[in-house]
Amino acid sequence: MTISRAAFAVAILAFAAAGSAPAQATPGAEVRPDATQSAMADLARAAQNPVADLISLPFQNDTNFNYGPNGHIQNVLNIQPVVPIRLSEDWNLVTRTILQIAFLFPK
Repeated sequence: MTISRAAFAVAILAFAAAGSAPAQATPGAEVRPDATQSAMADLARAAQNPVADLISLPFQNDTNFNYGPNGHIQNVLNIQPVVPIRLSEDWNLVTRTILQIAFLFPK
């Protein structure tokens, strides 16, 4: 199966545009500014703590042009979930699996 450069570029642009959807508030919902700011500050502190009880799912996408001897296009998507598991009051087991999905498109 061959994919043209134009189709590949459209797929990459669609993938990038899908990740940039704006957040919307529920109509009629009442939000207290002080509670929101406090919750945001707590979340920011927890995000900086490497052993916090937060599950994160970061994605890293790398595209390499003129890859290999035939000048192919390579796309590598790394999915790196971080899952903490509480073993006891004093111990957490933090797992970080790296799932790599690689595509090689002909020139």
